Amino acid sequence: MQRITQRNLAITPIEREPAVRGPRGEKLDFELLYSDGVPLDTVQHRLQMNLLIELTDLLMADRGRTDYYTGGDMFLYYSVEQARFIAENAPGPDQPPSPEYRQYIGPDYFFVAGAPWRDGRKVWITWQEDNRYPQVIVELTSPSTAKIDRTVKKQRYESLFKTAEYYMYRPGRDSFDAYHLGPKARYRKAVQKPALPNARTVSRQWVWSDQLGVWLGLWQGIFARYSGLWLRFYDADGRLIANQRERADDHKKRAEDQKKRADAAHAEIQRLRALLADKGVATPDPK
Repeated sequence: MQRITQRNLAITPIEREPAVRGPRGEKLDFELLYSDGVPLDTVQHRLQMNLLIELTDLLMADRGRTDYYTGGDMFLYYSVEQARFIAENAPGPDQPPSPEYRQYIGPDYFFVAGAPWRDGRKVWITWQEDNRYPQVIVELTSPSTAKIDRTVKKQRYESLFKTAEYYMYRPGRDSFDAYHLGPKARYRKAVQKPALPNARTVSRQWVWSDQLGVWLGLWQGIFARYSGLWLRFYDADGRLIANQRERADDHKKRAEDQKKRADAAHAEIQRLRALLADKGVATPDPK
């Protein structure tokens, strides 16, 4: 297990893309920012984002679905004005982003249903995606982002994006906030239920996601060598949706168990053949 520190974070260089056009096909007089080099607050924030994306991909693959997109820590552009502000106010090297800039940074995790498969997306540009907005957003909060996540971003996701489900979770904490759009297209606290008895969760909350078709709850364990609390998905019966490593470990264990059973069966056959041989009964050698 490793201790999570800021020094574990990777800093990426700033990337700009000059070729993107605006919603009406107009040529933009600035370069669209693809990456600003600003890392997530901690390694656990980064790993939690990666875990949610990985679980979503596995969940959709299990269902045979490719009509979706999931991403995180990437820009989600919805207007030329927003794109211009980001391009003109990106922080320099070793410079923290301003509160004004932070409010325009994309979600830490998002899910868009019905999106056609296309490899190589570096950002989500709504006017290039048939004006699709995420149905699910998770913000991984921290002291530097909590206020914006609970106010400015929450209001934008509700009124502009009309995102059906909005979750806020501070990695390592034992609770999370869940909001679902109500009948009047306003966020209200999602209905929470106690965890099912057979579920491997330490969460006091148990929130159903209609958009993903899973329960959301907290799980205590090790992911990518880091021990802690993680926001995870559970199926309708409360079974944990396994990540890639867990699936590989389970496949390995099942293979080992199968071999043990086969070895035990072979040993039993040999024992019985030996008993019969002692009584003068010949038996064919099993192939």
